[in-house]
Amino acid sequence: MQNQNVSITILNLGNVFLRKMITLTKMENAGIIALLIVKEEVFVN
Repeated sequence: MQNQNVSITILNLGNVFLRKMITLTKMENAGIIALLIVKEEVFVN
């Protein structure tokens, strides 16, 4: 029973970590896109 609880806890931690990684990459992608848009604006003007 103890081992099962431990493995479940590890799985939950893994899921939380994955979600954080995914949100981070989304934010990074948004930042990169924003930078590209700003560069385009500068070059056009």
